[in-house]
Amino acid sequence: REGGHSETRIQELIIALAAELPRIYFVIDGLDEERDNEKLTKLVSYLTRVLSQYPDKVHLWCSSQPHATLITLRERTPHRLLDVDAEMTATVRLYLEHEVPNLPAHVSQEQKTDILEKLLKRVEGNFMWAKLVVGELCKAQSEGHIHRIIASSDSMDDYYERFFSRFMTTDRELAW
Repeated sequence: REGGHSETRIQELIIALAAELPRIYFVIDGLDEERDNEKLTKLVSYLTRVLSQYPDKVHLWCSSQPHATLITLRERTPHRLLDVDAEMTATVRLYLEHEVPNLPAHVSQEQKTDILEKLLKRVEGNFMWAKLVVGELCKAQSEGHIHRIIASSDSMDDYYERFFSRFMTTDRELAW
């Protein structure tokens, strides 16, 4: 169906559920992955209105990496917010401090210290990014390969694009 008609039906369903059920929970993850700021603003604004209309019944949990549109929307909401950046940063730091020393034997202790510093500066509390980069580093065959991995690991979006472009070219027959 056309987006507008389906969207209206979904909004009607949400209102009907909120009106009839004793409690309703919306759990939305990965809001930062939406590239269309207009759609993102519309969704969060709509759910915030429903939350305001049914404050004792509707509960909304949105999890996201930092995103300019979400930060703006967050600043405008009167609702309770929970920021777990400090906890995530500490947890990812512990993960990296545990994993980087286990890189292959051809990586010197000095290189491991340098790698850890570089990763900690760039990780921004993103466990998935840290896990994927460490996985690639463990497969690295040389110091040059390690430097290329670190240099090319700009963001999760960049990583996903590289990952899926490799998948699509090498395993296209299997995917179809």
